[in-house]
Amino acid sequence: MANELKESELQLLEAQEIAQIGSFTWNFIDDSKSSFSAQTQKILSLDKQPISSFTNNLHPADKTAVETALQKAKYENGLFDCEFKYVTSEGDKMIWSRGVINYKENIPESMTGTVMDVTERYKILNDLRESEKRFNQAEALTHIGNYIWKLDNNELKWSDEMFRIYGMEPNTEKLTFDQILKYNHTDDNDIVKTNTEEAIKNQQPFDFYYRIFAKGGQLKILHARGELVKNENGQPEKVIGTV
Repeated sequence: MANELKESELQLLEAQEIAQIGSFTWNFIDDSKSSFSAQTQKILSLDKQPISSFTNNLHPADKTAVETALQKAKYENGLFDCEFKYVTSEGDKMIWSRGVINYKENIPESMTGTVMDVTERYKILNDLRESEKRFNQAEALTHIGNYIWKLDNNELKWSDEMFRIYGMEPNTEKLTFDQILKYNHTDDNDIVKTNTEEAIKNQQPFDFYYRIFAKGGQLKILHARGELVKNENGQPEKVIGTV
């Protein structure tokens, strides 16, 4: 049994190393009884310090958030879930920690949880947000909006600039293809209908001009381009395009 337990512990530590997730038990009453895995020690840059010492390395901007999350876990829902910036000699990290509070006679005694270094994921998300921001700025400068038209339910997903082109506030309305037809100039309804229906039927791109009256009543001439996207069975699934 001792050998099996040892083997199981080694497998757990190996799995933590691969996943870059550390585990810990933080004893609130007696910190000397706290324990943490080697991966936790590595992630939090701990040496022989107790687990509670990690609070000393919290980024000043995130200290209050961590303390608030910890108090809420202890005295409200029993669950700790927090992302925070952590300062180390190797540079700042983004840490994601989750834990469950253990009670003794309704008093928070300890927390069993995990820590994960999510610095790389955080960087990727930030890069994506910056990329989206630049993309939205480019759309606004060139007055080009983009959209996705789902054919199964006629739902439209518009970029911010698409809303502006139609005189609407971005993301204020959930739209369908049929709903926006009312903005078309009556003389151009056939142009829109014929071009989109033929593109779907023949599974080919479309490129045409049409007029709309934007929500404020302004007459605009739009240049619509789009192409069909098929599903895994080769059937029309959606149209993606620009205006």
